[in-house]
Amino acid sequence: QFLALYKSRADDLLQKASKRVTSVELENAIKRGQGKEKIARNKIYLTCQKAISILNIAYQKGAIAENLRLQDLPRSSIENYRLSKIFAVNALLTLEPDPAEKAKISTEYSKDLLDSRGLLVNNTASK
Repeated sequence: QFLALYKSRADDLLQKASKRVTSVELENAIKRGQGKEKIARNKIYLTCQKAISILNIAYQKGAIAENLRLQDLPRSSIENYRLSKIFAVNALLTLEPDPAEKAKISTEYSKDLLDSRGLLVNNTASK
């Protein structure tokens, strides 16, 4: 069941990205309470807002995929799960300021990124 694998992987990535947004926002709130560097806080806030916007798109693609699954359109559903995965990974990348950590995230989710572009040879959801 490819569809179940795609749904599971997309859900996992969405959950990780959501947790990361929450973590960054909480860290920013703590800094705000301590009165640290206003410019840095504003940049973090804007980065979080950008990641939230990307994450909203990822969730919308996941919802579309689920609706297509219920309509018995598996191919279209998988395409939207793929899009959901790539947006979730992009949200994670947006939140990471360190280039080394961005590279690590890109490497960790390289199969998902390739698959979402249809470039993975065996076309299965990666874990």
